[in-house]
Amino acid sequence: MGSGDLFEEWRTAHQQAVAAARAMLMKSMRALDGLGDPPSPAEADEVRRLRRAANREFHAAMARMDDAVRPPEARAAAATMPARDGR
Repeated sequence: MGSGDLFEEWRTAHQQAVAAARAMLMKSMRALDGLGDPPSPAEADEVRRLRRAANREFHAAMARMDDAVRPPEARAAAATMPARDGR
């Protein structure tokens, strides 16, 4: 897989999440102006679902990039280290 392809799935998912969030923001603004209904809970759930999907794609792409640039022994050593945020 070429380096240009590594993040293509993330880019697509990210663009979908951004578009959905913008649409929800516009709908919210119109509702505040009395020009329509606010976003439904289902619409808000869909925006969150799309963002989670984009985040998963990003993490998967970063892991693939890590696999491509790190030697296996360095990945094994990193896997045994505790997380920096204390988790």
